[in-house]
Amino acid sequence: MSASHPTAREIMDRDRGQAPGFHFLRHLLAAVILMFHSYVLTFGFNGNPGYAKGHLLSGMAHLTHKQLVIEALRPGLFSLVGMFFGLSGFLVAGSAIRSRSLRTFFTLRVLRILPALLTEVTLSAFVLGAAVTTLPSGAYYTHHLFYSYFLNIVGDIHYLLPGVFAANPIPDTVNGNLWTLPAEFDCYMLMGVIMLTRLVYQPRLLTSIALGALGLALLATQVPSLALGTRADTTRFQVWFVVMMFVLGLLFYVHAARVRISLPWFLASASTYYVLMITGVADVLAAIPLTYCMVYLGMQRFDWFERLVKDDASYGIYLYGYPITQTVVFFLLPHLQTAPAPARLLTVMTVSVGLTVLFATLSWRCIEKPALRLKTALLPARQGRAGQPARAA
Repeated sequence: MSASHPTAREIMDRDRGQAPGFHFLRHLLAAVILMFHSYVLTFGFNGNPGYAKGHLLSGMAHLTHKQLVIEALRPGLFSLVGMFFGLSGFLVAGSAIRSRSLRTFFTLRVLRILPALLTEVTLSAFVLGAAVTTLPSGAYYTHHLFYSYFLNIVGDIHYLLPGVFAANPIPDTVNGNLWTLPAEFDCYMLMGVIMLTRLVYQPRLLTSIALGALGLALLATQVPSLALGTRADTTRFQVWFVVMMFVLGLLFYVHAARVRISLPWFLASASTYYVLMITGVADVLAAIPLTYCMVYLGMQRFDWFERLVKDDASYGIYLYGYPITQTVVFFLLPHLQTAPAPARLLTVMTVSVGLTVLFATLSWRCIEKPALRLKTALLPARQGRAGQPARAA
């Protein structure tokens, strides 16, 4: 073992199979996304009008100092969900390899995702929507948008509830975070295929196929007529690309014994990712150094956070953060119109973060954690133990 640059596998072996920093990293990413959404939902998409978002180099001469700062930080916005999917690929790969069973794998995925999602969608439709809708209750509960909203539970995404948030700066969107659900379900199905074909136990073949797909994607994005972009807008990647990030996280897990955790490599990877993103030369290749950065951070120890935060509230923050922030904006923003913009943002952000952490903690303790205990009843005893991740992925 190299004391100065241990491998990811060596670090996990010392930590009982866990990546010691992923608990912190998941919460950090979820919190930053929540705070960013507080900004967007308070001011709307045109909070900084008059310049070409996502084009720092070409528009530099026309940007104000504030706009330059925002554009310089934009690769960081893209990294948030991208790192989430890379992290998911890393953790889910471990769960799949330990379970060695499609039944076990998919049972654990359903128990991890579905109960909390079902609860959030139901609360949004029956409680939140009913409280803020502009429609009479009879019209609200019989509207086709009310019924279609429950399709979110199976990954058919619907953002609207009838008469809800129509006058907010970002109107008619109850939970914008749900756009990631189809990508997440695609990742799990892909992982099932990889398990079924036994590729997860053949690292070299799996790597060759994945890198081949990555190369084809790189070539395809260079052909304008294909219109295969990596960016869905100026803050997030396309669904196919975050699935690719998931696959890269998987590759880093199966090669964990070869991945050296090195600060110089982390700094070089972060710099490479930033340059590729800011220039727009090759977003596809930027996924590789970004995934390394995720793994590096996941292998660091954050003992102070482990002592402070015992619950895994990251999934709850993802589920509840957006609708709670929209609700805070709905109730508070009309009373803050005369306040300076920083005061409006600070108020909305503080209240939203506080309420979201409360709901996320309750979700973990009352819904998610009890649901995960059901694996002992649903799975054979031996498989249940083998498939149990150190922390729910």
